[in-house]
Amino acid sequence: LSNDPLCDKIDIEDLGEDEDLIYLKFFQHFHCYDIIPISAKLVVFDTQLLVKKAFFALVHNGVRAAPLWDSSQQEFVGILTITDFIHILRTYYKSPLVRMEELEEHKLETWRDVLKEKIKPFVSIEPDAR
Repeated sequence: LSNDPLCDKIDIEDLGEDEDLIYLKFFQHFHCYDIIPISAKLVVFDTQLLVKKAFFALVHNGVRAAPLWDSSQQEFVGILTITDFIHILRTYYKSPLVRMEELEEHKLETWRDVLKEKIKPFVSIEPDAR
């Protein structure tokens, strides 16, 4: 760790018991882009995309999560994760013999409406934010 530039700027012993301070200290010295891998895929889904297509797109691109863009509001409104698909399947799965036709017609926007009470506000920062 002695070669790590972060360790040169942050004395971990000074943080005490509060682990959240590490994030504060980190962003005082680095841009948010510093935590993104140099080579990474980013897949963005519109909320009008069908749930089934979104699942296959995540799998095809080898990513576990994707930001959700609401074209009517012209803003990012959340993140779609593999965990969301587990919740969807648990909600609509009836038995191995019953096809989940409802699910094939649902858009991501529809699913977000179903989970409204579980959805937390989406928080974002600008790329140059410290």
